[in-house]
Amino acid sequence: YGVMEDKTSNDVQTYYPDEVPRRLQNKQYFDSYAHLSIHEEMIRDQIRTGAYYNAIHTNPSDFKDKVVLDLGCGTAILSFFCVQAGAKKVYAVEASTIADQARIVIESNSLQEKIILIKGRIEEVTLPEKVDVIVSEWMGYMLLYECMLDSVIYARDKWLKPGGKMYPAEANMFVIPFCDDNFFEAHINFWKSLYGINYSSIIPFAKQCAFSDPHVEFLLPQLQASFPFKFLTINCYSITSEQLKEFCCQYKVNCIISGNIHGLASWFDVVFRGTDLSLIHI
Repeated sequence: YGVMEDKTSNDVQTYYPDEVPRRLQNKQYFDSYAHLSIHEEMIRDQIRTGAYYNAIHTNPSDFKDKVVLDLGCGTAILSFFCVQAGAKKVYAVEASTIADQARIVIESNSLQEKIILIKGRIEEVTLPEKVDVIVSEWMGYMLLYECMLDSVIYARDKWLKPGGKMYPAEANMFVIPFCDDNFFEAHINFWKSLYGINYSSIIPFAKQCAFSDPHVEFLLPQLQASFPFKFLTINCYSITSEQLKEFCCQYKVNCIISGNIHGLASWFDVVFRGTDLSLIHI
C-alpha cells in the first residue's frame, strides 16, 4: 500500500489496496463479513483473539468505568472482553448484517444496557458521546490490504477523547528474502516431465503463475535468507489517511545463507500499549 524499493535489483514495486471511497461504496466488501464463517475463522485464531483478550484484561486501568468504541465489532467478541474488564459502556459499531446476530447474542447475555449495538458505517453514524478507548481488529492481509484503518483514523479524530487509548496502538511491517526449494520443486520442477512427456517448455508459465500472486504461508526459520527488516511503523495515535496513500522505503539485505532467493516474505505485528502492561500481538 505504497512503494518499496529493492536496492539489490533497482526495481520499484508499487502496490495499492482498495481506495478508501471505493471500499466505503462497495457493498460487496461489507457483505463478505455477513457470513458467520469468517467470524468463526477469526475467533478460532487463538493468537489473534487471545492477544486482544490478554491486552484488555491485563490493563484494567484503561477499561474500568470507561466508555469504549468497538469499531467493526463483528459478533461483538471484543465488546464482551471490554465489559469483562469493567467498561461502563461499549458502543459496538458494525456495518455488515452480522450486526443483527451480534445484537441477539448481546441480548441473550442481558448486556444490552452495557453494549450498545449500532449498525452502520462509522463515517455515517452518530455516537451518543465521545469515548475513552477505541478497540478494533482492523488489520488486513499484509496488514493494509482490505484493512479498515482509514475508518479507525476517522473514528479517532471524531470520537476519541483527548488522552484516550487506542487498542492496538502501533503496527509494524517486516520484509525478508527467503529460499524455499521444496516449494520450487513442488510447483515448478513438477512440470519437467509428466508420464514420460516433456513438459519443461511450460515451466516459464508455471513460474509466472506461482509467483505472480502472494501466498499466505508459514515461513520456517531455516528458510529465511537474512535478518528481518522493519520497513514501516504505523502509530495509530498520529497516522493520517493521507500518509497511507503512499509510502516509500529503501532497504538492503545481507544474506546469511547460500541458495536461490525465491521471493520476499512480509508479515506484521501490532502493539498494545496499555497503562498497566504493554503486549505485542504477532
